[in-house]
Amino acid sequence: MENLDVDVFRSRLHESPICTTGWNDADVDADAMAKQYNDTLTAIIDSMIPLTTTTYRVRQSDPWYDDQCRFAKRAARKLERRYKRTMKFSTSSRPSSSTISVSEFRSEWIAALKASHRLVEQKRRSFWRFKLSES
Repeated sequence: MENLDVDVFRSRLHESPICTTGWNDADVDADAMAKQYNDTLTAIIDSMIPLTTTTYRVRQSDPWYDDQCRFAKRAARKLERRYKRTMKFSTSSRPSSSTISVSEFRSEWIAALKASHRLVEQKRRSFWRFKLSES
C-alpha cells in the first residue's frame, strides 16, 4: 500500500481547476461545483495512488470449530477488550484498588483465552478420533 505524499497532493490541488477557477458568479450551480470538486479530487488521488484489486479466498472453517468454540473465543475477546480498556484508563495516580482490578481483569481474560484454546484442541482431537474410528 502506497502512502499519499501530502505535499505533492497539496501542490496538485492548488494547480487544479478547483483553486484556479473563479466561483464568484451568482449563476454558478452548486451541483456543478460539487461534481467538479469530486472529479478533481478523484483524478488527483487516482493518479497518485492507483486503484488496485486484491483477491482473497474465503477459507472454510475447520469442521470441529463449532458455535461453542465461537462463543468461547468471543467471550475471551470481550474480556480482553475490558482488560485493555481498564489498562488505558488506569494511571499510577489512582489508588491501588484500580491496579488490583486491572490484574483481576487480566487474569480473567487469560483464563478465558486458555479455556478457549483447550476447548478448540479438545474438539479437534475428538473430530479426528471419530474420523479414524470410522475408517
